[in-house]
Amino acid sequence: MTNPENIESPCIGTCQLDETGEWCIGCGRLRSELFNWQDKSLKERSEIISGARQRLKNNRNR
Repeated sequence: MTNPENIESPCIGTCQLDETGEWCIGCGRLRSELFNWQDKSLKERSEIISGARQRLKNNRNR
């Protein structure tokens, strides 16, 4: 079984919110997802990363 600590934070050190102030343009996480990564479960981390990747992909296609 995978340990939640094995899913690293998607942070790339480019911490800047988009023009709406809702999500980070560096990693794609929502503002509410940026904090307490170490306290998130494996399922939560996987869901956050999936959503973040989709936001980044959608933003690139604008």
